[in-house]
Amino acid sequence: MPILRIEEKLVYFAHVPKCAGTSVEEYAIKRFGPIALQDRRFFDLSPVTRWSRTSPQHIDAASLERLFPREFFVDGFTIVRHPVHRLISAFRHAQRHRGLTWVGFPKFMERLERDRNQDPFCFDNHFRPMSDLVPDWTTTVLKLEDGEAPIIAYFDRLAGNQDGPRALPHAQKGHETVEPAKGLRGFKRMKERPSVPLLTEELCRRIHAVYREDYERFGYGWDDILHEKTVI
Repeated sequence: MPILRIEEKLVYFAHVPKCAGTSVEEYAIKRFGPIALQDRRFFDLSPVTRWSRTSPQHIDAASLERLFPREFFVDGFTIVRHPVHRLISAFRHAQRHRGLTWVGFPKFMERLERDRNQDPFCFDNHFRPMSDLVPDWTTTVLKLEDGEAPIIAYFDRLAGNQDGPRALPHAQKGHETVEPAKGLRGFKRMKERPSVPLLTEELCRRIHAVYREDYERFGYGWDDILHEKTVI
């Protein structure tokens, strides 16, 4: 839930994990100065000393509503992504950073379908539906698929100038660490990273069933990416 101050205006950024949020935050810091309610070292703390279930930048909309009145912010924005691509990115991230052992994606999907409600905060909200993280009052919804130009143009409008960089920085990979979810444990470690399947109609339908609200709210189709032959 980073809060940006742009020309004395407080702006809320609904940071959806795996949607270039860290790059956007770094751009905002470089252009506008420090931002609030962001903690890159949240997982350096022991679980008993943390003040929340997730890092503040990944807060869910319901928790935000309990802490901040809508009127507190002049504007709010978010960046979303096709649910399939976001899920793949989150899956890979979880495998790399001490959370999820090397399991095949089909087995992971079985666990996600079965256990996703057991611990909604698992993996720092990386697998949480985007709709859970983006408040209903968010005025500007940008899509990662449209590139960085609309993001920079949005900041230009708020700032009333074009003084900032014309490109987003590429955030360093691997600086975040997330912990395993109680509901998604139990995978057997594999000696090598498993081979990965092409996306199929059946798999896309299963992902759609889990993230149906995201597809409907943000205008994605369940079969949008079948022609891409994306490899998981």
